[in-house]
Amino acid sequence: MLNRLFIIVGVVAILAIVAAFVVPSFIPWGAYRDRLATIAAEALGTPVRIKGEVSFSLLPQPRLKLADVSAGPEQAPNLKAESVEADFSLIDFLRDRYNVTRLVLGHPTVTINVGEDGSIDTGLALAKAVESNIAIANAAIRPSTAGMTSIHLRCMMIEGR
Repeated sequence: MLNRLFIIVGVVAILAIVAAFVVPSFIPWGAYRDRLATIAAEALGTPVRIKGEVSFSLLPQPRLKLADVSAGPEQAPNLKAESVEADFSLIDFLRDRYNVTRLVLGHPTVTINVGEDGSIDTGLALAKAVESNIAIANAAIRPSTAGMTSIHLRCMMIEGR
């Protein structure tokens, strides 16, 4: 009788693990695009848009992938990335704390505005304190095909001021 109980518990555990691998691929993660953009906008201090595909996998490690992400004014964004990949700590993720262990920006383009007085404006206002359960421990940039990240300097000549 006890052996049957162990077999049943084992089968249930195996089914739960298989479901954790398979079920996330059937969820339409694009429906969470606006929520993810709002969270990113709070951290960066500027509007964020996610126009591309959104995907998530839970195992072996929680991973969120976004495509075609931009931050800043819609007509002239200060930051664009072809892809963003974030890996999370599994134990923290299960505790509803999102500790990003690896964040990779793929082929980013950064626009920096230089004013006539020499002031620099990145268009981003990183929040000093965000009421969130998200933390980033490690970030990296995946370079473009030219082997270098694109940085555009836009000189702002303000006449009559």
